Amino acid sequence: MFTSVSLLTLHLLGVGLVVGVVFITAYIVFGQPTDSKFHLKIRHLGAIGAMLAIITGFLMGSKYNIKYLGNFWMEVKLGLILADGIIAEFIIKRLIEKDEKTKLGQLKFWAVLSVIIIIAIVIVSAYRDKLRG
Repeated sequence: MFTSVSLLTLHLLGVGLVVGVVFITAYIVFGQPTDSKFHLKIRHLGAIGAMLAIITGFLMGSKYNIKYLGNFWMEVKLGLILADGIIAEFIIKRLIEKDEKTKLGQLKFWAVLSVIIIIAIVIVSAYRDKLRG
């Protein structure tokens, strides 16, 4: 059905969407304010990217890289992905929907935390085999 190259390509496309939306959110929050409708539209792209990355990640993990199932660092990565998803959907999205000026400080905090989590996911992904002790 899917080759490992096509799965990896789709996985990286999904990851790219998520990373792009996280950094665009931080840019909007800290630099170029825009209307909340635009912000919510790009967040939908992030949700689509996250689902694509998760589905293809599990397909690759079960089909090609069974060694990562049960790996501590893979579990850390999945936990970080879950944490960022919760922050994105249940905190940042709701703060954007409120569209009040008082929420800006909270939104900045959660946007920075989301960027830090994404960077940690990339580091764990890149060095997962080296971190394995």
